[in-house]
Amino acid sequence: YWGRQVMNELGVYPSVCEIDAFTHAAIEACDELDGVKDGIISDHSLCDFSAFSIVGESVDCDGTTVQLTKDAAKVVEAVWAGPSNPAGDIGWFGLNKDTVITTGPISYVSTTCAANGTCVATNEFYLNFVRWFVARDPEYDFSNMTTEEYLSFLQLSDRLYHSALSAASTDFSGLRKSGGKLISFHGLVDEAIPADGTIAFYQQVLKQDPNANEYFRFFEAPGIAHCSGGPGPWPNGAFDQLTKWVEEGIIPETLIAEFEDGSTRPLCPYPSKQTYVKGKGTHEGHFEC
Repeated sequence: YWGRQVMNELGVYPSVCEIDAFTHAAIEACDELDGVKDGIISDHSLCDFSAFSIVGESVDCDGTTVQLTKDAAKVVEAVWAGPSNPAGDIGWFGLNKDTVITTGPISYVSTTCAANGTCVATNEFYLNFVRWFVARDPEYDFSNMTTEEYLSFLQLSDRLYHSALSAASTDFSGLRKSGGKLISFHGLVDEAIPADGTIAFYQQVLKQDPNANEYFRFFEAPGIAHCSGGPGPWPNGAFDQLTKWVEEGIIPETLIAEFEDGSTRPLCPYPSKQTYVKGKGTHEGHFEC
């Protein structure tokens, strides 16, 4: 909902086409930072693209020329940065810059435009949660909600439902003592749950137990969206690799992920990153960690 909150405060509701243009531009700018052009940003820490850098450029939206605006860039940058108060101690992570933020049931920026070009926000997911579970007022009016009020709802929601909905404990000593193993991966273009939240969680796990990767391995999955979709390869054999780790002691140094065409690419255990190695002679290039 954060994107909608920013749109409400600006009083501007960019079209899906305009918002998508910023995403496409970010991919175009950062795609080849890993060494190959494939529509996937493998290491987002290297991508310093700013939405403001293309304000004023024109894009074609179903035959109509649209000029990218500063307000639309503000909305996109807000989604990428995530909600935060001025002090930076309240909020959450944003989405990565190659994430599609205009489609799906939990899309951050969803608008519908009339024939005359007038657009309105359409995402209702967060509204219903706050009305029924946080504000506890089915008639609560979001149209005048301030950012301060929005952030207060985040805090209240955490206080009310942390024990029931959160999975934030970083203590895996029980798993370690039992001899269990855990594999986790998170798609870096997840449009519903920011991947940086999972990365921060695993960092805390390693802070508590620097040897946690001996029984708990986390893999970033470039190009994978929420539960399905995205241009990246999927680690469909992760469960088999987990089974071999438990039963045969074969450590998953990488997860083997597969594209729709059957080609594969390794997913790398955190904190290592996918790196493209150019081929020599007749040998094709490939990715390594």
